[in-house]
Parts: sequence; C-alpha cells; structure tokens
Amino acid sequence: MREYNLTLTKMFTAGLRPEDRDKRNQEFLTQCKFAKPSSNGLIPTTYVTDPFNYNRLGTFPFPQLVFGKGTTLLCHADSIQEIQDDIVWSLTDLTTYDAYDPQTEKAIPSGTQWHYVDMFKTWMLFNGRCTVFKLNQYGMFGENQLVLVDDQMLINTGAYYKGRAFLGGFDSQTFFNEQWRNILDRGIADAPYSIGMYEAPGPNFVFWSSIGGGDLLNLLYPEIATYGYIKEDTSATFNEPLFFDSLKRNELGFMPMPWPGLVLSLRPLGEGLVAYGDSGTAALFSVTDPISTIGLKPIAKVGLASRSAVGGNDSEHILVDAGGYVWRMDSQFKMTRLGFREFIYPMLGRDIAISYNENEDEYFICGTDYQDNKLNYILDKNGMSETRQQVTSAKYQQGHLFGVADEPEDTETVVVSDTFDFGIRDLKSIGMIEVIGDGIEYVAVDYRYDSSSEFVRSAWIPVNSRGFAFIGKTAVEFRFCVKGSDSYTFKCSDINIKWKLSGKQTVRGIYANSPRT
Repeated sequence: MREYNLTLTKMFTAGLRPEDRDKRNQEFLTQCKFAKPSSNGLIPTTYVTDPFNYNRLGTFPFPQLVFGKGTTLLCHADSIQEIQDDIVWSLTDLTTYDAYDPQTEKAIPSGTQWHYVDMFKTWMLFNGRCTVFKLNQYGMFGENQLVLVDDQMLINTGAYYKGRAFLGGFDSQTFFNEQWRNILDRGIADAPYSIGMYEAPGPNFVFWSSIGGGDLLNLLYPEIATYGYIKEDTSATFNEPLFFDSLKRNELGFMPMPWPGLVLSLRPLGEGLVAYGDSGTAALFSVTDPISTIGLKPIAKVGLASRSAVGGNDSEHILVDAGGYVWRMDSQFKMTRLGFREFIYPMLGRDIAISYNENEDEYFICGTDYQDNKLNYILDKNGMSETRQQVTSAKYQQGHLFGVADEPEDTETVVVSDTFDFGIRDLKSIGMIEVIGDGIEYVAVDYRYDSSSEFVRSAWIPVNSRGFAFIGKTAVEFRFCVKGSDSYTFKCSDINIKWKLSGKQTVRGIYANSPRT
C-alpha cells in the first residue's frame, strides 16, 4: 500500500483560524496554547513583567497600571495609588475627597475599567460610576492639590487630544443639576443668540473643552461657568457669561454621535479621535475654518463589546465588537474585520481588556467567560494565539514590558491543527509523525469517521530524540496535536505526517490521480 507524506508549516506561522466556517485542509490551528506564531514558526509568547516583584492581580480587570506623560497610577476598583518612581516602583496611596465638599474624604464607587484623561501632572479618571480627578483649581491659589471624587454627574469615558479634553457618555438625568438649570434658563432668556443647550446631553453625546482645557470644570461646577476661576474678582457677574460665549463660538461644545446608544470609549487615532459606542463608531477631528472647533465623520455601525474592548496607539486600534469579532482600524479610520469570533465570543457580557505592546507590535486580549475561566489571547501581524498570562494593562519601557498580570501555574503548551481529510472522503491510516522544533515531547491525533461526530483524541505518544512518534490510527478526518511541558522553551516549525489510504471506495481513482499532499 502506497504511503504518502503531508508536510504542514504554514499553520505554525499563521496561528488560530480566523473563521470556523472555512473548508477542510486549511493550515490554521484550532488550539494554540502558550505559543505564538512567527515567521519562523511557533515561539514562546511574550511575558509581562510585574514591576512590583509580586503578583498584584486581584479580581479581573483590576488593578490597572495607567501610564501618563507625567503621572503613572495603579488603579484598583475602589482606590488609586500614585507611582512616585518608576525605577524602583514605589507606591503612594492617594486620599480622595468629595468634589463638592473638599474637606470631607470620599470613597471611590467601584465600576469597570478606568479610562484616563492625561494632562501631564493633572488628570481625570472614569470608571462608569464616578469621576476621579486631580486638577489645579485649588493649586492656582496656593492650596494643596486634591484628588476629588464626583459620582453625581455620570460621565462614562474621556480622552485628551490636541490640547482639548473630550468626555463622552452622559446620563441626561444627572447632567444638569438645579443650579445649572437655573443658569441655563437665564442664559437662554438673556442671550441674543442660540446656545443650543435646551436639553441635557445624553448617552451618545461627546463634550470637548476649549484648547488648554481651562473650562473643563464648568460641567461640574456651575459657579465656575458663571464667574470663572478667579474667586477674588468680585466684579464678575452673571452678565459676563464666558461659558456661553465659548459655546456660541463652538470653542467648546457638545455633539451627539451619529448612532443611538452609549459612548463607551474615546481614543486618539491618526489625525482625529474615535468615539466608540455600543452601536457604532465615529471620528472627531479638529476644524479651523471658519473657527477652531470639532468636526464629525461617521465610520461604521460597529459597536464595542465593553468599555475597554479597544487598545492600540495613535496609528492603529484593535477592537472587539458586540458580536465577538476582532477588528483592526488604521490611522485613516478604515476598519478591517479579522475574525476569531469562536475564541472571543465566550467573553461577551464580561469585561474585556486590550493592552498594546509597542515593542512587539502585539495586543493582549484578555477576559473571562461566565464560569470565570480565563480567556487570554495575543494578536500580532502573524495571527492570534493563547497567551500564558491574564493581563489587565501593560506598557513597554526601560527595555521591559511592565504590567499587571497573573502568574499561571500551568506552563504546558498544546497545539492542535484544523481539520484534514487529505482531499479524500475515505478511511486513511496515520503512521509515523515527525515534528521539528524544541521542547516538543508528545504528539497525538484527534480523529472521527464523519463530520457530524465529535473528535476523539488518541493517546499522547512520546516523541524520540529525533522528533519521531508512531500513531497508528485510522479514520476519515484528523487534527494533529503537539504538546510540550515547558512553554518558556517551546518552538515548532514543521510537522511531517506519513499516511496511507485504507478505504476501498476510492481505490480505483486514487492510483490514477494521486491525492493532494
């Protein structure tokens, strides 16, 4: 009986299959645990270094390391620590105070992931339940700068772009308090022009400040919108409404996004800023003619799976949509669907965290399913695979990828191919298998006799010192499996499969036309 050889290489450079509906005999993987594809085959996945030298991961997705231009924070679900020195990584607990009674301490209400407005030494954080901020409204008069908490006006997300602060996703019921409504009623009555604020901004609105962000606190403090910051200036009156003048000129303003629902995340990208909602995406960008303001461009009716299901830098974003598909958005706001829904879908309805490693140009996509099983993937230009660590946040600096991640006890690498039938719907027998790489200890096959049945896995067969193992299984469809106990050293570039045609249904034609190899 003639023996054939099938050599598989591409699947070790491509990783997990993007779609589970592809035809058979495609060189992708259905499992790629703790190894990632590269141009040279599978290699160990990237390791995230804990800068504090011990495991700080709590209940996913906390805590988060937030890296700013002038401030680095470790954000827990209900507390925040400032990192004083990112060489020795020393931490200082921050005391938080009531935004409307700064003499009184106030606890931070727990929410989901933190979003960061980075203004160097001043900043704002949003977790969907509250806003925590350190601004200079007191420091300009010589007082100590305080970290304040506001849970009255609900703001879902924020970002900083070209000198402006952008905030998005408001609760129209809490946006304007009674003082604000009185100011607006009087301003609308007295102004000889329309200021366009008869109704409170809602979930799909985005606010932008004037350049410099000096009017950012107007939203929280109506008296500042009326009289300004200079409290010693007793000549200021309501008849000098600078806030309304800025609204008239569109130097600051509000804009609804071109889709309903909630603004989940704001992220700078290219020459603009992307507003991600639960039902769509849109680009915001600077306009200078006839005045300096903000323009809007709809992108797609593709919404995020959760508040932090997007990551990247100013050149590219990777996101997970509400259906579980992974997408790439480039700096021109072009979206490309990458797929991988079968792997990401179990995360839906739970927090998803996406972190970017600029050194390797790769993304960690991490979450859990409803049984709290960890689902952690790593995606780069080669493909996607399962990574060892559950990562809440990471950043490359000082020659290391620092971040918050767990320390898994399991280091076993398992790799499983997609389905192969060699182009023949008849029985085949798998004989010798040869694997080429490092740290490979066992091989096995998954096999079945028809496509409607579940695969059954053979025993794991140890490979000898030259990488050979004999399988001896007969079936119609196969998946090929490789395993090693140490994911830190595992590498695999090729697998050679020896097989024979065992069935008789196609024997007449098979010798006239050799099967695909």
